[in-house]
Amino acid sequence: MSVDTELKSIVTLLDDTDDFVVKAINKRMLGRGVSVLTDLEVLYNKEKSYRTKGLIADKIQYLSNEFVLDELGRMVNHEYPDLERGIYLISKLIVTDIDEIYFKDLLGILIRDLVTEISEEKTALEKMQIFNHIFYHRLLFKCGDYPITRESTTVLTSVLSSRHGVPLSISLTYFLLARCVGLEVYPMCFPGGFVPAYIEKDKILFYMDIFRDGEIFSESRLKYYLENQGVDIDTSAFEVRDDRTLLLVYLEVLHFMYTQKEDEYFTELIGRALSLFGDDRILENGEGDLE
Repeated sequence: MSVDTELKSIVTLLDDTDDFVVKAINKRMLGRGVSVLTDLEVLYNKEKSYRTKGLIADKIQYLSNEFVLDELGRMVNHEYPDLERGIYLISKLIVTDIDEIYFKDLLGILIRDLVTEISEEKTALEKMQIFNHIFYHRLLFKCGDYPITRESTTVLTSVLSSRHGVPLSISLTYFLLARCVGLEVYPMCFPGGFVPAYIEKDKILFYMDIFRDGEIFSESRLKYYLENQGVDIDTSAFEVRDDRTLLLVYLEVLHFMYTQKEDEYFTELIGRALSLFGDDRILENGEGDLE
């Protein structure tokens, strides 16, 4: 695959630290669109100098992040944000070289039995019972008492592969797979957290307890469930939210993790992604800590 001479010329300027030059290079490369990443990868593979390869790799990471943030910004303002795509994009901020085909194939493997066994003629209750059985007892997804600072049990692309994660990552995975197979499971949010709710014709049919193998319960047991979570009961603050909220929660978890790790680079990067959601927060208090 050949790369045009302009890009080759731009690469020779990557070691120039002058702000004017850096901004001009970034503007020109961003203007070429996401295909510039593939072109840079070609130049990276052909390059002999380790120093130049490092400069190209850094620029690929920078551009990838900018393209991801741009798409996330558009997604946040979309009436129906794509949860699957959003989780992939957010994960790509952490793992720049994650392959989208691999991500889709991984999801395809995980939902294969769900798609086969959850048929339209079944009731909502039956669908969720099948989903819970496959999720917990066949796919063996499990919450663990892992440190929040461990990326392998917090970043969802890793959790999807290992099927082990911190409680919030397993919760997000539960929503993701449910939405992938068309189940109307959405977060009913309250100050400091959320509970999965099954929605049909704009009405909540029942709730699920993710930490008890998806145990299904009704409105009458909601008070008991929330008391066990240490939540003050004030139903006026409860609100069923859309998939945009789940993307926000994912970012909040990542932001908290990198803040705890004192990783300034990823804290700033995830902070930029969080800013796309304005001041809306589900889990974090004003000091950037999980409540």
